[in-house]
Amino acid sequence: TYLFFITLSFSIWMLFSHPQGDDELVSIFIANKLAEALLNLEIYEFIKIIGQNYHAPGREFVLLPFLTFLPTEIISGRILSILIYCFLIIQLFALLNLVNPNDKNLNFFSTILISISGLFQIQAMVSIHGFVTFFGIIIIKKLIKLDLKFDNLKEIFSILLISFFAFFFSNTFILIS
Repeated sequence: TYLFFITLSFSIWMLFSHPQGDDELVSIFIANKLAEALLNLEIYEFIKIIGQNYHAPGREFVLLPFLTFLPTEIISGRILSILIYCFLIIQLFALLNLVNPNDKNLNFFSTILISISGLFQIQAMVSIHGFVTFFGIIIIKKLIKLDLKFDNLKEIFSILLISFFAFFFSNTFILIS
């Protein structure tokens, strides 16, 4: 809870900063086109927009509800990015506790330094980096806990499933992992 609110208080200013490159603006534009196609029940147009996009469609899919309920497109995308960043920091703390279980205070302090470092600006590009990092940390945590006898197929399947979801946000994620 502390990490969530500390990270939120330092990254909330991103709501009002200038656009973070063309990725952010293009994603909002594409998400608006997808929403319009869905509202008009134009399934072919919806599929065509996804096929023409040079990015994986996850960030646009996640943006759809935010664009529907929030008035300003940039702010709606950024709220999602900031929330993902807050949860990413919590996952990072959990990962540090797995790697260094004997010093939770150092892990907490290190995580706070990371959360206020300004990395949230990287995460502002409509959540692509945030989601990929978030999924990556979860996979690393699962691999650390995994019994290397490979008799735990359920856990291996969950890792592959997380990789699949991460692929929707960055089509190079599976290659990286």
